[in-house]
Amino acid sequence: MSPRGDHWDEWRERLAQGSELNPETGCIEWRRSKNNRGYGVIYFDGKLHLAHRAAWFSEHGSWPAEGMVTDHICENKMCVNVEHLRELTNSENIMRAHPRGDEQTEHRRAINRKAKAKYRAKLKAQGGEHNSVV
Repeated sequence: MSPRGDHWDEWRERLAQGSELNPETGCIEWRRSKNNRGYGVIYFDGKLHLAHRAAWFSEHGSWPAEGMVTDHICENKMCVNVEHLRELTNSENIMRAHPRGDEQTEHRRAINRKAKAKYRAKLKAQGGEHNSVV
């Protein structure tokens, strides 16, 4: 029995074959598998990768710097056009996606902050250590 995917074309060829130019937006949109959050995925090197990050890797020869994420300037999750991608810190990416000042966004953030504070207080009362929610 041969390893999974060994009969597939090289991943860069599959990346090119699985995407299509949208002439209206200039986005090169991934037309194959998606994950549950709507981002394109491609399998290579023994695991699934986000298609836009694979496009970044193919173009730049490296993954985004540590602590950085690949942001879609075009706000199209399916876009793999490297001209529409940039590196941002995760907090910059979140702030761009949910700008401050919008009443609904600020209300949601306030609820989230209260929930996190309540969770931290519960952990502290139980003698627990901080975790990633903090």
